[in-house]
Amino acid sequence: MPMFIRNNINLIQSGDFSIMMYADIGHVHQIMTNFILNSIDAIEGGGDITIHVEQKANMAVFTVSDTGKGIKPEHMNSITTPFFTTKTTGVGLGLPIAFQLADLNAGHIKYESKEGEGTFASLYLPAEKY
Repeated sequence: MPMFIRNNINLIQSGDFSIMMYADIGHVHQIMTNFILNSIDAIEGGGDITIHVEQKANMAVFTVSDTGKGIKPEHMNSITTPFFTTKTTGVGLGLPIAFQLADLNAGHIKYESKEGEGTFASLYLPAEKY
C-alpha cells in the first residue's frame, strides 16, 4: 500500500472475487503483480488503478485498468517480446513471462491501451460454470 500512497494512486476493487477458477495461484499472483506494477509505473502525478473480477461464460476475467499514460500504438505489438522495454529500469521480461504463465494455465491475456488515457490488462482463466 505504501507505493499507492507515495504515488497518489487510488486502488479500486470491483466485481465477484469468489469465482472458482482452475489455475496455479502462484502464477495468477505473478501475472497480477506484473499488471499492477506496470500500472503504477504508468501513472504520473496520481491516478486510479481498478481491479475488476468477473465471470464470462466459462472464464474468470481479472482486469487491471489504470489512468496512466497508456502504451504507444507502435509498441503494442512488442509488449510480449522478451527484453522489450520502454522503462529506464527492468529488463522487459514481465509481460512475456505473464503471457507464458497464462498459456500454461489454459488462459490468455488481452491488452487494450490508448496513449494518454490508460491501459486495460485482462487475464482470462478457465472457471467453474455458475
